[in-house]
Amino acid sequence: MIDLTTLTEADKGRGVIFHHHHGATERGVLSSWNNHYLFARFTTGSTAAACNPTQVEFEHKETPQ
Repeated sequence: MIDLTTLTEADKGRGVIFHHHHGATERGVLSSWNNHYLFARFTTGSTAAACNPTQVEFEHKETPQ
């Protein structure tokens, strides 16, 4: 789970993993967020997809330098 209240501009571009309800995962890149959703670009689709933050985690736990 990603806590939307802790995100900063430095988090944009970080890799994320989306966990589908059926068990599959999908890698994406964090592009933005609002008070309810985060938006990530995945290999399918040409725009960012809205994601429930409870279904998403950072690919790497630390913030890149």
